[in-house]
Amino acid sequence: MTLANGLIKNLYANGATSITSIAFSPENKAEVEQQARDLAFQDAKEQATKMAKSVGKRLGRIISIADDQAEVEGTVSSAQGADGTSNIEISKQVSVVYEIW
Repeated sequence: MTLANGLIKNLYANGATSITSIAFSPENKAEVEQQARDLAFQDAKEQATKMAKSVGKRLGRIISIADDQAEVEGTVSSAQGADGTSNIEISKQVSVVYEIW
């Protein structure tokens, strides 16, 4: 991020008035995307289990699964860590429909 910050400051110092569509992506994009998808599925199952349990039911088999099929996108946090690094937040959405019984 330090290099990106320096580049942006340099662009503005040399007359740029706006900068749009800056994209950040991890070097290991496929691995990060799979990890985000796995965590999304895990969270979906945990949430479905809680909801089913709250009405006295249990999860059955999966009826359908939908992945957002979007590219992994990252949002850079404005807060910097103690070591001067910034975090990139990656998100992935899935929808899982379970049979309950």
